[in-house]
Amino acid sequence: MIKKILFLSIILAVFSTVAQSTNKSEIIQKKYDSILVIYKTLEKKGGISLEKENGCITDRITSLEKQETIVLKYENAKESPYYVNAQTQIEELSQQADSCLSSLSEKINNLIHNNIKKNDTLNNNETPLQISESLLKIKNNHLEELNSELSKSNGTLNSKVQNLSTELINAQKQREKLLYWFCAIALITFIYILLLVFKKIKQKKSIKDLNDNLNTKNKDIKSLENQTQQLLVKINSIKTVTQNSSEIELKRIFSPLSPLSNNKTPLFLAESFVTAGPRKNYIEQIEDGDIDLGEDVAGFLVKGNYAAFWVLDGTSGQDKLYSKEDDDRIQLGSQSKEYFSSRLLAQNIAWNLHSLIKQNGLEYSSFMLLKQAIEKTQTQWQENINNLKKEDKLELKQILEARNMVLCSTTVAFGIITMNKELDLTVSGDCVVITQPNPIEIPPNNRRQSANIYLKDGKIKVDFNDLKNSDCVIKNATGIEKVIAMSDGISKMTQKWISSSTNIDFTNPQIRESLARLEQKSMDDKSISIIQIIEK
Repeated sequence: MIKKILFLSIILAVFSTVAQSTNKSEIIQKKYDSILVIYKTLEKKGGISLEKENGCITDRITSLEKQETIVLKYENAKESPYYVNAQTQIEELSQQADSCLSSLSEKINNLIHNNIKKNDTLNNNETPLQISESLLKIKNNHLEELNSELSKSNGTLNSKVQNLSTELINAQKQREKLLYWFCAIALITFIYILLLVFKKIKQKKSIKDLNDNLNTKNKDIKSLENQTQQLLVKINSIKTVTQNSSEIELKRIFSPLSPLSNNKTPLFLAESFVTAGPRKNYIEQIEDGDIDLGEDVAGFLVKGNYAAFWVLDGTSGQDKLYSKEDDDRIQLGSQSKEYFSSRLLAQNIAWNLHSLIKQNGLEYSSFMLLKQAIEKTQTQWQENINNLKKEDKLELKQILEARNMVLCSTTVAFGIITMNKELDLTVSGDCVVITQPNPIEIPPNNRRQSANIYLKDGKIKVDFNDLKNSDCVIKNATGIEKVIAMSDGISKMTQKWISSSTNIDFTNPQIRESLARLEQKSMDDKSISIIQIIEK
């Protein structure tokens, strides 16, 4: 009888809470929530699990919510199969959920009955009111147990809170200690930075003082340099143009001479043929005609078992490229002394070659000897400019201001031959060189040696082009007995006649007479330098 009353009371309570609901899922959820109130109160006392029934109800509620969503979506299309199927599913799920709720209610009812029987607080003769009071008493007992457990938990929590407070106080003290050390370190660092700043300022001041002293010293040095330069000019004006052999970096290139295969004594035949071309238009008086001699410079020098030969052709008229003047000569002073010209350039280089060979011998590279001679000529020309009288230097500046620059140039053929019949040859420009009995090919070369005289920052400068291997034709050959070097004024016919034979004997008077009588037809100066090895 008691079980029936309790069960009915549960059912009434459940249905009273869901009377206002409309959706199936909401109705079942509210029924389920009402039953859970009683279940959670008696769960510990009953000792049974209702997980199966709980899972059954929650699954059905979730499925109902999905189907109800579909119904709402197709509310305006009720003939849709989705809507019809969702309605059918709702009905089936509602029935399943109601069945689960009935099973859950039955189990709760059994749980209540077991608790009443176990505690002997109820019997079958008690009224429903007495049963409710017994249930309330059971609930109160359960609450007391929960309060006891809560008190124990509070005691533990208070203990932990007290421990945490102690740790917090210790951490606060540690923080204050660290803050103290941080402030101390920051202060020390600030003081150190200040010291560095003061030191840097002091260093800058010292550097400024040093720079001022250095500037003063530089001015003194510059003044001394000017004085030294003036002294050097004076020294250079009185020293000879020769240089010590130790000052020239030369490299020996010829092998030691081998003895001759017979008892004959070898000799060098060295001879030059020179003729001057017609004089230039600027010569008006016959007594002045000789000033144009020397545009072609041909010569030779024999020393022991070596013989050197050279032909240089001063290329007058080159300055027409830079000036309307026909003349590349610079004449200064009341006497119109000639200081610079292409013919003087050819002469100066030839004379310096002669000087260097006398000092150092002929065992060296023709290229290096020629390079040293050109550098020496540049030094001499710059010294000549530096040593000009004040009025002559002013006149030269006026000439350069009017003409921008003066260009002088010359072609060069310079070589060395040994008794071993070895030849070392350097050609710059269009000079012609023929060898016998073994002819060597001399490719065309238009790189003359030039000197530019110009103004720079108010000072007169001389620049010679730097002699480089790539700018010259350099030849080394053996088995050479005769060398014929010519300026470009020699006619092509003469060149062809000499080249036609590989064994011309220039000791034969008829050969030399024929060479002298060949018609040149050239308006240029003409020079030939001949070296021949003969045996007696």
